[in-house]
Amino acid sequence: MEGDLAKAEPALIDARESVRSIKRNHLTELTSLARPPNVIRLTMEAVISMLEGKRVTEWRDIRKIASRGDFIKAVIQF
Repeated sequence: MEGDLAKAEPALIDARESVRSIKRNHLTELTSLARPPNVIRLTMEAVISMLEGKRVTEWRDIRKIASRGDFIKAVIQF
């Protein structure tokens, strides 16, 4: 198990750095989409559902949560 964790750690570090590079204007652009492509919608559903601890599938709810000032920080700290 330790070996598996050691193999996964670089991917976790890369993911964390990728999230840190997200700017507020990126989220604004994303949440301004009235009907986002399915890949964006599914990704945001998954991320927000994990953060909220319950399934969130309505785009208006996803937009509201992603617009919070602490959204990026919450993702990084998850």
